[in-house]
Amino acid sequence: MNPARAEALGLNQQQGLLIISITPGSPAQKAGLMGANNVTVIDGVSVPTGGDIIVSMDDRPINGPEDVCAVLAQKEVGDSTKFVIDRRGEEREIDVVLEELPPQARSTC
Repeated sequence: MNPARAEALGLNQQQGLLIISITPGSPAQKAGLMGANNVTVIDGVSVPTGGDIIVSMDDRPINGPEDVCAVLAQKEVGDSTKFVIDRRGEEREIDVVLEELPPQARSTC
């Protein structure tokens, strides 16, 4: 997320990481996190929209995938991670209990 994209989408949140998709059966899905469910065209470019925006994890600001990986690198399977997300302009806290990745899941970390 960046200020220009946030403004174009009418969002208050100008920092964070938009969740594009959620793997079925994953800890994220079990915790209720939501991926993008729409596409909006901004300056001729299709941009996924409608998903949760991760603002922080365990009180650490999230501005990109590398921030998510840094938090997860400090965790083990079974640990809980506190996500602060923006969902359609409303900030929420969601705890996610980490599990082994499902076989169909790919990690970017």
